[in-house]
Amino acid sequence: MGTNQQNANALGIEPFDDVDLAIFEHILDGKSPTEATETIRREYPAKKLDQVEGDLSERVLKITSAVVFRPLFR
Repeated sequence: MGTNQQNANALGIEPFDDVDLAIFEHILDGKSPTEATETIRREYPAKKLDQVEGDLSERVLKITSAVVFRPLFR
């Protein structure tokens, strides 16, 4: 079995970790993608953000454009 199948998640969004879950929750709570990103930057320690900072906006886009989540963000 290949690595992609072993690490696949039911959402079809890779990666989907605690940062993605926090982004999802903030957007679901009515924050704009920009507000969600700013909140993540305040909530997470710098060491964690160093690992994901470069792709926060890409993660927001993947979440907001995911077919499975689209009905929630209308």
